[in-house]
Amino acid sequence: MYEYKLTKGEYIVEGIKHIGYGISLAQSAVSFSDITVDREEAARLVELCNRLQLSPIHLQDVVDDFLAGGFVE
Repeated sequence: MYEYKLTKGEYIVEGIKHIGYGISLAQSAVSFSDITVDREEAARLVELCNRLQLSPIHLQDVVDDFLAGGFVE
């Protein structure tokens, strides 16, 4: 069973500080940080990955799709 978690961090881009959210696979080094500043969207992505039991081999593609067009359920 795969368990994805919401991550949160402070980042500085071009001198501007912001809170960014990402996704990580529990008990693993697999993580994508600062993929969005929208906590709700990141939480929905994490929930969907958990509900569908997304295989970690597909996580990069899911994150790429998320970044390309946002979240579509």
